[in-house]
Amino acid sequence: MQGLVTAGGRLFGLEVLRQTIDPPERFVLTGIVRGHQVEFLGARTPGGHGLMPSEAEQAPTELQVITVRWVPLDLGLAVGPRSFLESVGVPNGQSVDIDDESLTREYGVYGIESERVRALMTEALRRALIEGARAGVKICLYDDRLEHGRDDSREDEARFAHDVNDALVIADAVEVARRSVPVAPVLVPHESTVLDCARPLDVGVTTCPLGVTGAVFGRTIRAYTKRVDRERFHWLVSVWFERAQSISFESKGIVTEVATFEEVFASRERPEWLDDGLANEMLRLARRGALALSAIGVTVTCHSLDAGGLVTSIESVVRFASALEEAANPGRYR
Repeated sequence: MQGLVTAGGRLFGLEVLRQTIDPPERFVLTGIVRGHQVEFLGARTPGGHGLMPSEAEQAPTELQVITVRWVPLDLGLAVGPRSFLESVGVPNGQSVDIDDESLTREYGVYGIESERVRALMTEALRRALIEGARAGVKICLYDDRLEHGRDDSREDEARFAHDVNDALVIADAVEVARRSVPVAPVLVPHESTVLDCARPLDVGVTTCPLGVTGAVFGRTIRAYTKRVDRERFHWLVSVWFERAQSISFESKGIVTEVATFEEVFASRERPEWLDDGLANEMLRLARRGALALSAIGVTVTCHSLDAGGLVTSIESVVRFASALEEAANPGRYR
């Protein structure tokens, strides 16, 4: 199995972006299924020869976990077997009463704002969670992901495809349900400003979390509030590249006015095409809070929650992403 799946390949409908092998215990695939970011973890018994053994003499896996990730909610959410959640701790949330005996028999539900959590727990989402528990699957739901796990060793293509589909049914239910969740109380004063910002950009507005999403100057963007604790939020502005880039930078610590590129991005070597103009713009964006460049795009964290400058922030990150991509691939975008 280790040699059969490579980036760009497919495994039972999973378009593989990356595989990580840490023999003999772990095998992780990261990819895209039906537009969702999905990870598959197989934890193997000692002496196993592959994640999904095709020969009888190969050791079976002990654990399989499918993780589906999404733009984080801002609920401090934790849904899962009550005994498990209580054992690992729920740092931000309080127990939320849900008027569904079938659900509460299987799951504990925790969150920061009870009414907003109840708005998320629609009939469709509750039904999908209940069906998973009855099928013997261990399911945990958090602000940023779903974990769908089994601890038995039976392996086959049909079940893998079935489990991925079941996980995506829950993920789809979350995406639909979040549209009906109102804005966090502490962000209500900013909601009208965000609506005003969205109009000139012609982008959509979300409420959980409060933010905007769409295309600006032909670039896919998403700007949303990320919860730091019960009362504090930051803005995250993300812009996607048109094509994947071989680049990775992340700012470290508080970026002062006199900080140099080498100090802020000390762990990475600066490529030749990254000129002083781009380097200075990276520093300027990082001073807002933090800057991260990855293969797929740019994300800027703004510690100020002032939504009035949101349009300017989005446009500046879009221009930077375009300039960076053109510098890394000279001539391709002309």
